[in-house]
Order: sequence, then structure tokens, then C-alpha cells
Amino acid sequence: MVLAQEVCERLRRLRRGSGLSLSELARRSGVGKGTLSELERGRRDPSLETLYALTTALDAPLSMVVGPAPLQGAVVHVVLRDRVQDAAAMSEVYRIRIQSGAVQRSAAHVPGAEEHLRLFRGTARVGPATARSR
Repeated sequence: MVLAQEVCERLRRLRRGSGLSLSELARRSGVGKGTLSELERGRRDPSLETLYALTTALDAPLSMVVGPAPLQGAVVHVVLRDRVQDAAAMSEVYRIRIQSGAVQRSAAHVPGAEEHLRLFRGTARVGPATARSR
């Protein structure tokens, strides 16, 4: 099974496990129903941005659909390095590359979630879109 098909199969299982129809997930995520249907059938490659929108709407971490293989979006390149979960918490480690000068907007994490970033090169502005720059 190719990478896109594996990701799409995980997405379909996650949607069905959540009890959501294609229409409802499309409404919640802002992803077109036709696009979602093609993704789940493996007829379309998912963009990273689309997967962010869908997993956010499913109240699930991106790692539930992304495996250890890299995913390339228009702006962001992501590789899941590690995922550990127990009854108290879940921890995910990603290597993320953002194109120079690009902007990545993603939905907020669930309440209580913490995100720690380690920047190796360049600069990054992180926080709510409504926050003022300093």
C-alpha cells in the first residue's frame, strides 16, 4: 500500500470510529465532501494542510493518520519522530520544516495541550492569530 493510501485508510477508520458521516466531517473541517470522499478512497493525495484540518475536526492528533514517513505540504514538511501515549498523557515529537518566508496557520490545540518548539535555524512567530507582534 502506498503512503497516501495508508494515510487515507487511517483517516477513514478515524472518521468512522468517531461516528461522523462524510458530510459532517466536511462541514466541521471546511474540506469539501467530494475531496474527502476521494481522499478516503485513495484517489487523491492528501495535503498536510488538509490533514491538519481533518484531524482537528476529529479532535485527534495528526499522528493518528500520519505514520513515520514524511509528509510534504505546500509550506510545511513534517516527519513524526516519536509518539508515546499512556492513560495520563500523550507526547509526540515531530521534525517540521517551514519554507522561508512562509506562513502556516493551524487550528488551536485542545484545551490543556502544551506545545514545545525547538528552533534550530531562522525565526518563528508562534501563537494565536489575534496576538500582537512584539
